Amino acid sequence: MTSPLRDTIRLPARFELDREIGRGGMAVVYRAHDNHLGRYVAIKVLSPDLSSTVGADRFQREIALMAKLVHPGIVALFDSGETDGQLYYVMPFVAAETLRARVVRERKLTPHDAATLGADVAEALAYAHGMSIIHRDVKPENVFAVAGRAVLADFGIARILGQASGSGYTLTTDGAVLGTVAYMSPEQGLGELLIDGRSDLYSLGCMLYELLCGSPPFSAPTALAVLGKHMTEIPMPLRERGSTSSPELDAIVMHLLQKDAADRPANAADVARALRAASQAGHSSAVVAAPIDTAEIVVVGSLAYADDDPACAPIASALGTAVASSLATLPGVRVQLAGSSGASSVIDGSVRRSGQRMRVTIRVLDPDGTLRWSQQADGTVDDVFALEDAVSESVAGFFSRSVSPSHTAPSALHGSRSPTASRPLSDADVLVAKGVKAFSQFGPSGGAAGIGHLDEARAYLSRALALDPRNARGLCAMG
Repeated sequence: MTSPLRDTIRLPARFELDREIGRGGMAVVYRAHDNHLGRYVAIKVLSPDLSSTVGADRFQREIALMAKLVHPGIVALFDSGETDGQLYYVMPFVAAETLRARVVRERKLTPHDAATLGADVAEALAYAHGMSIIHRDVKPENVFAVAGRAVLADFGIARILGQASGSGYTLTTDGAVLGTVAYMSPEQGLGELLIDGRSDLYSLGCMLYELLCGSPPFSAPTALAVLGKHMTEIPMPLRERGSTSSPELDAIVMHLLQKDAADRPANAADVARALRAASQAGHSSAVVAAPIDTAEIVVVGSLAYADDDPACAPIASALGTAVASSLATLPGVRVQLAGSSGASSVIDGSVRRSGQRMRVTIRVLDPDGTLRWSQQADGTVDDVFALEDAVSESVAGFFSRSVSPSHTAPSALHGSRSPTASRPLSDADVLVAKGVKAFSQFGPSGGAAGIGHLDEARAYLSRALALDPRNARGLCAMG
């Protein structure tokens, strides 16, 4: 919900306030237009009392740390400052609903959607935890659903606010505990200062529980009573709360909700992989039912990466998705994301990183493990889109050459499949590719040249979406 501006907040001239989009006891959020870059942003302004307690120097140090997080599953922080004694920070304006809004609308999500979105959040957490940054406030209000993918916002802000309140949880100005308490780990509720990523995993478990059941694992009339339940009560089994999730997904959630951090999963990357597998459990039977005359049934497996390099997890996942999406447009090819029953080809590979350099090895195997084809692609961490394009195009090229047109399934068997699916690239796809290439030249340094690349990318993507408003890659790239 939005509302007109109640207060006049003086900000740098580059920002033109548009409207208020959120208000709480600690902060007000505005939508504003960034006149330098020609885009809308969200600006969160802390209350005067909280700003005074936090202090400008500490605030700027913490924001500088959070601004180092650059990941497709994390809403970036790219500016901050102080105005009239009030601290503020600037984020991209995300034109999407939060998981809180979705739960309010739908009451609960399907097990597939909950597991998929949970895996996205776990991948973002794995990346941040690898940089020794803990979110501390994972909850539906802080997760946006953008083009079917979860994006986590307000990363690390709870640490600043928690320090300001002098406790392990955040208080409003009138002293009431925020809704955050419903997702708070026992150790965070006790005010322990040395918490680690397993606290975020507990919060993720609470959120998944709510997405599957329609309400968090614990509720009570007072915040302190809820905290007491976090520390002492065992959550009711999900099925007794009306969930239809699989035993595998139930087990993951209950593992995340262990009272002792030592009993929870060791890291978020493992949780992401488990949730990805669980998300496909209920879909495999539908995917396996391929037409009998389909030339190739291709299983896209997970790409391996070093356990000590969690930053590769989201990249490996994105590469697998890009390959699957590319193959799905080829006539005579059916893509299967889980299981290998009836498969004629299996795709796997690995992702390795050295500094900012990335190397991807991709392979096509027969079901018995015989190598049919292999190729490597090199890229950089700040140019993942180009790496996705190189890998997915090379795999699609292999199958385009190897699948005989005579084995192509008749169009009637493809049901609602678009008639343009047999064409590798539409005009919109070409424009999207040009936009992604321009964006990849932006680089981390920005500057006038970088702004030019951003403007070029925006122009290409705008033209692409004018031709095809539902182009998934174009929508993701524009986001």
